Amino acid sequence: ATLPQKKIKICTGAGCSAWSAEAVAKKLETVREQLEVEGYEIYLTQCMNRCGGGVSLSFPSCKNIFKLRDPEKVFDCVFQDQGEGALAKEG
Repeated sequence: ATLPQKKIKICTGAGCSAWSAEAVAKKLETVREQLEVEGYEIYLTQCMNRCGGGVSLSFPSCKNIFKLRDPEKVFDCVFQDQGEGALAKEG
């Protein structure tokens, strides 16, 4: 059985690009295989119309658009979305 696809959307509009949307996408690319095992897919989208204050991200479990200021913190968002999964923090 295939898992339903859970979309992680990254805005690539002008404002979000200025906040390093490309760096966020590259960070997620480094764990693409693990994300796909968990049923996630990474999507680059056009402007989400939530400009300012960071890169706009949308996660399956979050009804709101999340604003990310630091590309290094994108994994924290993913961990929070999926709970305990393949990418759960080792500790």
